[in-house]
Amino acid sequence: MSQQSTHTTKDDFVIGIKFIADTSNSFKHQNKEYMLFFALGEEEESLVITISDGLNYLWAKELDQSDFEQIRKDLGLEGTFENFFQLFRDAVLQLNGNFRVNIQPDTLDLDLVISYKISKTATLTGNINIGTPMHFEQDKTMFRQFIRKTLFDLLGAKKKESHKLEREVVELKEKLRVSEEKLAHISKNMPAVPEEAALSQGSNQAQADNKKRANASLINPNLKKRKGMGAKLG
Repeated sequence: MSQQSTHTTKDDFVIGIKFIADTSNSFKHQNKEYMLFFALGEEEESLVITISDGLNYLWAKELDQSDFEQIRKDLGLEGTFENFFQLFRDAVLQLNGNFRVNIQPDTLDLDLVISYKISKTATLTGNINIGTPMHFEQDKTMFRQFIRKTLFDLLGAKKKESHKLEREVVELKEKLRVSEEKLAHISKNMPAVPEEAALSQGSNQAQADNKKRANASLINPNLKKRKGMGAKLG
């Protein structure tokens, strides 16, 4: 029973991290622009969070299921990992929440702070410590390799998103075509109104309108005609 439960939780986590994988955004910290990017680990059972200014510093941390279980526990969130990472993604994209970073000035230790909006008045805030960065001057070759990999991962993510949008457009067009065919079929099979009945109905309506206008005042149609009233002089 416990093995089945563990297996189910693991599957839930693997499905969940795919909701935020390939998600990216940019932000400013102390008037300096940074990039935030999420990618699947090599075994596709972990999530790699990368933050960089693209020039001098690069933070990267790989988190697995146990890490996110602790993060979720600290937040007091229950439910599936799928729902958790949907909230996570919405916050990163600033759709239903927000994010920011805290960087210690002396050690450059970085915390990614995610705010989840769970209702109009309630917000949960979670903290993920990413650690200290890799510095360009410390290892230029390794730094360039990390930046290169991140750039190609971003390119791959954009291609996936583009293909996804193309598929969605094709699916919407197909649904529209089917709907139009159904509408045309319904219209074709609707009973037609006989021409004589339509003409008779139109003639009766015209007569009723003419009669109504004949009894109406030209100045105020809501007032009925009155008989003339004379005045006696002297």
